[in-house]
Amino acid sequence: MKKILLTTLLMLTGCTEASKTPKISDASNIIVNDKKYTAIQYIREFCQFPEAEKDTNCHTASVQANKDMSKFRNVKMAD
Repeated sequence: MKKILLTTLLMLTGCTEASKTPKISDASNIIVNDKKYTAIQYIREFCQFPEAEKDTNCHTASVQANKDMSKFRNVKMAD
C-alpha cells in the first residue's frame, strides 16, 4: 500500500512541475524583463538544459524559430 501511495505522489509531483523558462505569451513577439528576443535568441538564452525539448516555452520558441527560418527571402544573383 505504501509503495502505491508513494508512486502516485511521485507521478503527481512530476506532472505539476513548473516550467524552468520565462513564459511566452506571444511567440512572434517574445519579451522577457522588458527585453525583446527572437525565438532563436530565446532558445540560446533559456533553453540550454537537459530535457529542454519537454519544456512548453522552449517548444513554443522552437516552433516559432522554424517558422522564422522558413520565411521567403529575396536573394540577388551575382552578375
